[in-house]
Amino acid sequence: MPLGIEVWKDRLFVTLPRWRRGSPATLATVSLNGPQHNQPLQPYPDWAMNREGGPCDGLTGIFRVQIDHACGRLWVLDAGEVDVAEGGVQQCPPKLLAFDLSTDQVVIRHVLPEENVRQGSLFSNLAVDTRNGQCDDTHVYMADAWRFGIVTYSTKSNSSWRVEHNYMQSDPLACRYNTSGVDFRWHDGVFGFGLAPVVDNDRTLYFTPMSGTRAFAVPTSALRNETVIDESTFTVLPQRGGGVDAQWHAGATAMSSNGIMFYNLVTRDAVACWNSRLPYLPNLQGEVARDTVTLNFPNDVKVDEFNNVWVLSNRLPR
Repeated sequence: MPLGIEVWKDRLFVTLPRWRRGSPATLATVSLNGPQHNQPLQPYPDWAMNREGGPCDGLTGIFRVQIDHACGRLWVLDAGEVDVAEGGVQQCPPKLLAFDLSTDQVVIRHVLPEENVRQGSLFSNLAVDTRNGQCDDTHVYMADAWRFGIVTYSTKSNSSWRVEHNYMQSDPLACRYNTSGVDFRWHDGVFGFGLAPVVDNDRTLYFTPMSGTRAFAVPTSALRNETVIDESTFTVLPQRGGGVDAQWHAGATAMSSNGIMFYNLVTRDAVACWNSRLPYLPNLQGEVARDTVTLNFPNDVKVDEFNNVWVLSNRLPR
């Protein structure tokens, strides 16, 4: 079952976590110039790197990817997890890779050190922060949804470090979901990332726990500081929409170049937005699309370099 998407020129990248044994590939592409229906997925970058049960320098279990358009790189967060639907098996250490999209070759490979990983971690989303085209000074923020932390990677130092805060945890009052008549419980914490444009040489990272109805914010200067983290820099924002009872769970999040944040409302079969230049208030947010068929459980959202919004829905709870 596909989970994540990304777009580069005429290629659509699709992630396929290894929910159960028998998944031939965990990262694939389709051509946007090809047939609109029943187009075969092509493993990316090739079959060998996607081989199930292969060595850990290949691709094990991909949940999300993100393209760094300024540098022409595809960043891939490999959770190293298989059999996720059965509780999960950590087959390989989590790692971060970057592919040069002009050659489809790996140009960066960073295995997360043990001190950045917890027993039961699941690294499921990422945000890429490159400024002024400085490709050798990129930072990548990675969400550990199951053990409630954010790991920051720096290309300049080729190192990573972990930050934890109680705002990254799930809200026990928002762990119950109901969609299309299916009732279930998830306890996923920090998940959605919205990276705002640069203001005064800094950027704000908005993040949302999957099981929650609030967003939180932190200046990326705090996350980029490897030695000291000031917990007072984290900000709690008001509840979205109608709060817990209204099932305003926000999944994946994406930010346009002009500061419009789009986020999936997974239990409302909808996509909503907010202008980050305005206060984060319920009356300044709204749904831009809702459809119980085509948007049934929207699981990923991306904004491409032309500010087109792409959404993948997959009816995951079914």
